[in-house]
Amino acid sequence: MNPDFSRRHLLLSSLATILPLANAAGLFLPPPARAAKSDKVPVNALVIGASYASAPAAFHLANAVRDAELVARFLHQDPARKILLAKDPDRAVLAHLLTGYLDSLQSSEIAFIYFAGHGVQVDGVNYIVSGDGASLIPIGDIVLRARQRAKLVLLFLDACRNNPFALNQTPHVAGARAVDVQRLQSRGLKRTGSAGQPDDGLQSLPLDSPGLLASNGLAQFRLQGRGIKVVFSTDPGNVAMDAAKNSGNSPFTLSLVKALAQPKSLDDALADVIKSVVLETGGGQTPWVQGSLEEAIFISGRPPRYNNGDVIMPMP
Repeated sequence: MNPDFSRRHLLLSSLATILPLANAAGLFLPPPARAAKSDKVPVNALVIGASYASAPAAFHLANAVRDAELVARFLHQDPARKILLAKDPDRAVLAHLLTGYLDSLQSSEIAFIYFAGHGVQVDGVNYIVSGDGASLIPIGDIVLRARQRAKLVLLFLDACRNNPFALNQTPHVAGARAVDVQRLQSRGLKRTGSAGQPDDGLQSLPLDSPGLLASNGLAQFRLQGRGIKVVFSTDPGNVAMDAAKNSGNSPFTLSLVKALAQPKSLDDALADVIKSVVLETGGGQTPWVQGSLEEAIFISGRPPRYNNGDVIMPMP
């Protein structure tokens, strides 16, 4: 086990245990002011923004934390939602944060996960990069574990901005020559190695690895089944803009929040996001959507045309 994990002793098994660590870890968990309405599916949201202030200049992102803050403010308009906002979590905090969040999910909830920061693909596997640039966590692990616990999973990735490892050719974390590749260990969802022995969840990837240096954008997921919707800020293999014109936010996140605020189904809102981002970037960036849901999801209410007896799933 990584010694950093033992020293920090930050095992977060539920949102209730995260709260006492909020100030130290840069986390914000506004307490719900009222219970969710009985006719709505409760939302459990994890919102992460990484600016990489402690990493080399090649990693720095001016707007990622602001993007996460914008999404969290939007979601918090309804205080019935559970919302956890994390800013620049380092490798230890991010791993424990994700484990605690996954453990907190209930089968009656929608898992709403948003990440703004660096994402890379290595040999077709997508990773998010911790706020110190020292660790990669497979996004697929997060999605699959969330789906095992929650009713539905909505994943939003504004994480295709560039490949900082290709731009930064020197060891960057305390003289490190490799980046950690962490596999999440979640309660009741333990991984095992090829010989059937427990997987300690930690590997490493050399910083000069051809797969890491050649990464450009993210890859499509190998999704199976229903109940998962993944929204990328741009199409596979491409790079997204960090800032919209005259704004402190990315064009994807600005468009996403604006669209989700409308009384439309999620699918209709995402169509608006695609149109808006394509227009804003002059066709240079096209958001990409994967996955399927059985029900129509409504983030901010539904228009009259859905009041016809159709099966719906409004979100509080």
